[in-house]
Amino acid sequence: VKQTILNGEWKVNSAIVMIDFMLRHSFITPDEDPDYIQISYHLHRKLQFPTPIIKA
Repeated sequence: VKQTILNGEWKVNSAIVMIDFMLRHSFITPDEDPDYIQISYHLHRKLQFPTPIIKA
């Protein structure tokens, strides 16, 4: 699966979901992938507009 994503065989939105899944379930780990932090960082985006604050 990892190689097919790297080969560009996935739609971008599907690849992002699969990468997120592989990170959350330890198929990609910091020990095996030196770019782990960068991959994790780029999966998330800061919103440039105010969002509602939900209090628990």
